[in-house]
Amino acid sequence: MGLAVLKWDDELGPVVTAKTPASLKLGLDPTTSMRVYGLATLGETEETQKPVFNELSFDEFSLAFYYGGLNMHLKGHPSMVFLVLDPTEDPSVYKDALPEIATQIFLSAEGEKYKPMVPKLFKQLARYTQMTAEQRQASLLVDPVRRAILQTLMRNGTFLSTDLEQLSQRFMKHWVPRIKRLYT
Repeated sequence: MGLAVLKWDDELGPVVTAKTPASLKLGLDPTTSMRVYGLATLGETEETQKPVFNELSFDEFSLAFYYGGLNMHLKGHPSMVFLVLDPTEDPSVYKDALPEIATQIFLSAEGEKYKPMVPKLFKQLARYTQMTAEQRQASLLVDPVRRAILQTLMRNGTFLSTDLEQLSQRFMKHWVPRIKRLYT
């Protein structure tokens, strides 16, 4: 039914920053989005922050959502991705695919570069859920950041978070402009 990206505003609460289709309203009302944010962040501190996938079912729709963690929120970036589904659809089918899509969105958060990507990423969700385990593993090697992380882990056995952040920043400068051209 639709995909939406949300961020937290200290005055307004959850705010939709991008969605597809543009007419999507179901599941994005302030009450539902506030409940979902509350569920994802309840008891979270900077020390315990972690991304989380979860799902909820309502009478009119089902919802799969991925929260990117407190760090995204504190930077003022989008930190939540909603996948609004028909009430008969099983949100758990998207437990691997939605974090993949959300990660691409969060990596493109600076300057709102993710916005034109959202419709194409929504279409990719269905394809991802139909992939075999081997195809999903192979897709990791296509992603330059994940490939670099995997190579570093294979070479060194460990990976410092500072190294990971540097790798992410290099990726943003080098690959995001190229990816953006693919989606526009």
